[in-house]
Amino acid sequence: MPAKRQAKRRLLALGLVALALFVALNVVAYQHAWRMTHFVSTARALNHLKHFSVLGKIAVLFQGVEIPRPTVSVIPAKSPQPARTVTWWHATV
Repeated sequence: MPAKRQAKRRLLALGLVALALFVALNVVAYQHAWRMTHFVSTARALNHLKHFSVLGKIAVLFQGVEIPRPTVSVIPAKSPQPARTVTWWHATV
């Protein structure tokens, strides 16, 4: 009997560890998705990730990548013409 009870406890412990890992990975995935869909005004430059400290790399791994708000750097000389509307009810068939 004790061996059966010990096997149940191990299976329960393994199930709880798997559940905790599943929840933790979902929290990380949610955090990444939220960061990818919400712009920030200023973001850390990730092109120099090799210069980050270990703690900074771990923070990016768990919190997600900050994406800066896109800015327009080139202003066209002439603005595009507005779209013209077509009135179909004046067309003859």
